[in-house]
Amino acid sequence: MSSDIRTELERLSHAALIDLIDGHARDDDRFKTWLATQLAIQNALNDGAGLDPAPFEARIAALLAPPFVGFRGGYRHDTLFEVDYEALDELVAQANTLLTAKDGVSALAILIPLARGLAEVAGNCDERDGCFEDLLAILNERIAVAVLLESVTRESCDDACDSLSRCQHEIAKYSDSGAFELAIAAASRRWDDPGLEDLLAGRGSTWPLIGSSDADEERLTAARLSALDVMDRHQEFLRFSFAAKHFPAHAGMLVRLDRIEDAMDVARTHLRAPEDVLGLAKAVWDTGRCDVALDLGGWGISMPPDPDTAVHTSAHAWLTLCRWVRDRAAFAGQPAKALSAAIGAFETSLAREDFRAAAKICEPHQWDIVREELLGRLIAAAYAVDRIDILLDEGRLDDAIASIEHAHPRLHYARDEALVRLTNAALKARPEWAAGFAVKMASPIIESGRSSRYDLAAFWLERAACGFITLGRTAEWHHYLDELMTTHRRKHRLMGFLRSLRSRS
Repeated sequence: MSSDIRTELERLSHAALIDLIDGHARDDDRFKTWLATQLAIQNALNDGAGLDPAPFEARIAALLAPPFVGFRGGYRHDTLFEVDYEALDELVAQANTLLTAKDGVSALAILIPLARGLAEVAGNCDERDGCFEDLLAILNERIAVAVLLESVTRESCDDACDSLSRCQHEIAKYSDSGAFELAIAAASRRWDDPGLEDLLAGRGSTWPLIGSSDADEERLTAARLSALDVMDRHQEFLRFSFAAKHFPAHAGMLVRLDRIEDAMDVARTHLRAPEDVLGLAKAVWDTGRCDVALDLGGWGISMPPDPDTAVHTSAHAWLTLCRWVRDRAAFAGQPAKALSAAIGAFETSLAREDFRAAAKICEPHQWDIVREELLGRLIAAAYAVDRIDILLDEGRLDDAIASIEHAHPRLHYARDEALVRLTNAALKARPEWAAGFAVKMASPIIESGRSSRYDLAAFWLERAACGFITLGRTAEWHHYLDELMTTHRRKHRLMGFLRSLRSRS
C-alpha cells in the first residue's frame, strides 16, 4: 500500500472504512473470498478457536476453476489454463503462519483442500514453467510438518493420509513426481518408528537404527526436525539431528540456543560443504559474533573440495562463501581476511565484478603485486568470460589480443561486446591486427548468405575500413570491397551495404 493511500485511509472513520471495504467486497467476488481468508486467519490467531475452513475452500475453488471454453457435440473440451500461483503461494504462507503458531490442525484446513484442488485440475494445468510441480513439493513438505505436530490427532492424520493418497493417485495420471509421498509417510508413521521415542528421550545415539537412510528417509527426518523446531522441543531436536547426522541443522540450533562454541566444534568436526559453512556463518553473524563468523567462513574457504560433491556445485558454493566472507570482513574492518577471500573469489569466477572487488579492498601499496597475480591467473585460464574486458580495463591490450589469437574461432561471437571493445581499442594501437580481425568476423557472415545478419557483417567491415585507412592502405581496402561485390553481386541486401561502405571510405 502506498503511503498516500494509507494516509487517506487513516483519515476515515471506523464506520466509513467498514462501508468502503464491505462495498468493494459486494462488487468483487475475488476480493470477497480473499478478505474472508484474511479475517479467518486473524480470528484463528487471536481467538485460538481453530480455523474456519469454509473461506479457504471457497477461495481455492475460485482460484482453480477452469475457464469456460464452450461445448461441442455435448462435451466440454479439455484445455490448459494458467493458474494464479502467486495467490496460491499466499495461501501456503497463511498456513505457514499457523504452523509457526503450532496450530497444525488449522494449517491442514488450508493445505489439504489446496492439495485436493490441485489434484482435480492436474490434467488442465500448464506445467511448462514448473510452477505446478514446485507448489506440490512445497505442499508435500508443509503437510508433512503439520501432521507431525502435537496438536494434530491420530484421527486427523488418518484422514489426511486418505485424502492425500487419493490426490496422489489422481496426480499420478499426469506426473510421476510422487506428489505427496513424504506427507503420507509422515501422517502414517508420525513418531512411531521403533527406537525413535527412546532416541528423543536420550536413550539412543544412532539413527536410523539399522543401515543407512535413503533419500525418502532423509526427507522424513528433515520434516520431523522441522516439527520439533516448531514445537520448541529443542533438546530432542539436538539429539535427533546429531544421531541422524543432520549436522548443519544441529549446529544451527546450537547457535540459536546461544551455544556458539559448541556449534563451532560441530562445524569443524562435521561440516564439509561450503553452503553448510556459509549458512552457519550467517547465523553466527546475526548473533553479533562477527569475529567468530568470519573465522568460520575463513576456515570453510580453506577446506579442500568435497570429493562427493559435483565440481560445478562445489565451485559455485565455494564462490558464494568467498564473496560473503570478503564483503563481511571488509565491513568489519578486517582487510586481510577480506583480501584473502577476494582473491579466492576471483580465482574461482575470473569475473570482472570480483576483480574490481579485490581492487577496492586491497591496500594501495599491495595492489601492484596482487594485480599481477590475479592477471596471471586470468591469462593462464582455459576460459574466462570477462577476460578481454578485465585486460582492457587494466591497459593490457597485447594480452587481450593474444587471448583471442589462442582461442578457437568458434568462440568468437560477432555480437560479443567485448570483441567490439577490443577491436575499437586496437584500431589506434594495433590497426593492422584490428583490420584483419574485423575481416575475419565479417567473412563467415557474408559467406553464410543469411541476409538478416548482413548488417552485422557491415558493422565489422566498417571497423576493417578504419584499420586500412589508418594504415594508409585505402587502395587495398577498395580492391577488397570490389572483389566482395563481384563475388556476391546476387546478394542484393549485402550489395547495398557494400556500396555504401565503398562510397564512404
